[in-house]
Amino acid sequence: MMRISQLLVKTITLLVGFQLCTGELSAMQYAYMKTKMADVIAANSHLLPRMIQFAFHDCIGGCDGCVDTTNPNNINLVPVVQLAAQFRKENSPLLSQADVNVFIATETLKYTARIAGGRMRVPFKTGRVDCDLSNGFPVRIFPDPGSTDSVEYLMETFELSARQAVGLIGVHSLGGCNSNVSGYSGVWDTTPRALDSNYYENMMKTGWQVEKRLEPAVDLVSSQWSKKRGNWPTLMLHADMGIYKQYNVTGIYSLPDCRYSTCELSHTALVVREFAADQRAFHRVLSQAFTKMVETGSNRLKLVGF
Repeated sequence: MMRISQLLVKTITLLVGFQLCTGELSAMQYAYMKTKMADVIAANSHLLPRMIQFAFHDCIGGCDGCVDTTNPNNINLVPVVQLAAQFRKENSPLLSQADVNVFIATETLKYTARIAGGRMRVPFKTGRVDCDLSNGFPVRIFPDPGSTDSVEYLMETFELSARQAVGLIGVHSLGGCNSNVSGYSGVWDTTPRALDSNYYENMMKTGWQVEKRLEPAVDLVSSQWSKKRGNWPTLMLHADMGIYKQYNVTGIYSLPDCRYSTCELSHTALVVREFAADQRAFHRVLSQAFTKMVETGSNRLKLVGF
């Protein structure tokens, strides 16, 4: 019996090894990675928002596994980039770093949706190719948080519909801003570890005031929308509020040309209202948008699972 058990273990090990060496990910290996990722999430709950954000930054211009941590836009992503490299080394060495980055973000997205009482079906595919760093890091054009054209940026960058762009922006339901890193300060809603519709609800509620932000340490001169909800200092960047209110920003502080109560509704305001009232619709559209985002620049991807 012992010899049979040992033979079985060796056979399974050889099969898994063969699948890895052929560059394919078996159902068994995928399940193993998901188990290991659950452990990573449990040990790094403070990094959940950034574990999704770094995939967004990686996929601008095409998901290629190369996140330049010397770029000021990525300075807060250093621990996540290191975590992803370590995860690949220990659990999936023959997958590209781009695939591993997407896997980490996908599992984190699904986990935070479950915290909100929801369930997201997000496909995971492999086949992305890492960039060649011999010519340096790829040039990426990041969105301007002080601009109101975030919907247009996402539509152009990831070929999303306006509805999908509003859904993708909804990942701001997670986490917040640290003035020492970005110059902005606050959380987007009062449940910063749950991927819920509270982000949209908070945006629609009155009480928002414009706050000037002057942070020389991070070279920021701008403004944000601020509101206190209980003990929570909440914020909306212009990139956020622009999906609900129609306005322009002017001057050195990028100040709106209207007050919250007088700004007209934007062309995507109805989508914001829909997602505020229907979290399942938000999750469904976000899944579509996220899938498009992580398939940017890749033509031959192979479905592994959900």
